[in-house]
Amino acid sequence: MREFHWNGQREPSRPGCDHPGPWERLQRFSAQNLRAITYDKKTKLLPGCQIHARSRSVKGFTLARTQATDGRSRVVRSAAEIADDGRDQFALLLLLRGEAHVLQFGRSLRLALDSFALTASSEPIVQESGHGLSDSIYFAIPRQFVNQRVIVGEDICVRPPRTGLDKLVLDTVTVFQKNAWDLSDDDFQKSARVVAELVLLALGGPADQLSGEGSVRAAHLARAKHIIRKRLAEPDLTLSVIAAESGLSLRYLHNLFRDEGRTMYEYLKGERLQRARGMIDVSSANRMTITEIAMECGFSDPAYFSRLFKQVFGMTPSEVKQPCT
Repeated sequence: MREFHWNGQREPSRPGCDHPGPWERLQRFSAQNLRAITYDKKTKLLPGCQIHARSRSVKGFTLARTQATDGRSRVVRSAAEIADDGRDQFALLLLLRGEAHVLQFGRSLRLALDSFALTASSEPIVQESGHGLSDSIYFAIPRQFVNQRVIVGEDICVRPPRTGLDKLVLDTVTVFQKNAWDLSDDDFQKSARVVAELVLLALGGPADQLSGEGSVRAAHLARAKHIIRKRLAEPDLTLSVIAAESGLSLRYLHNLFRDEGRTMYEYLKGERLQRARGMIDVSSANRMTITEIAMECGFSDPAYFSRLFKQVFGMTPSEVKQPCT
């Protein structure tokens, strides 16, 4: 188990010594134990604020809890952090106190007391919290575990849970968190798997689960989509390359996407635009330009990117504003 604690007291400055503040230290703690993030300029700490965090990880399942007595934060995970640590997990954010605003995949979800959302560490994300007491649980689930159970994990991210199961998830995750620190590694992993199954059921539902006659086709489609998202930055990514890496024929893959009511090219273009929208949301923290974002999302022509972006979102990339807290 790893722990971080800030008691609200700043260390006295000394010549030639650099004493990072609490957010910088918490940022390092997260990078080492959870995922790389950046606390941007909107993050503020009130005098006397105390912060405590701890985490535990066993075979890809990670549990963490972070508590702060008073503060306002804006956490960003941009393309730079994603490339830096290469973490590719799904993570549940559950609030025991406070409120938060989560943005990812062009979707936005406000969380309050006893609410939660699933996010993907492989995509840009913004998480904002307001002033006051905050207490949150972070539960990371390996991608392989999710891919074996859900058709497309990204589709259930930043979505409200199914009514009727949300309370069960809240109670189960809360109890798991209370007892997880003293469990053996084997019991921790077994318990984490049960909790993860419940989380996926609550957010996805039976229609999204891999089962029945369509499970093989659904698994093939999910694998192709994952390859597309992984290689979005490549402007010369072709449909033939996607099919080859998926181990499927191009014709078969075209049919899988047509079953969803769109072509594979339409999906590729849509994912690039959604990635760009997400990166624009976090661009203030990493200072990326619109042109750099376009290139990072596989658009070699910035002018074409801007026109296409406006067709889909109703505004140009430069007109997209930072979300308000």
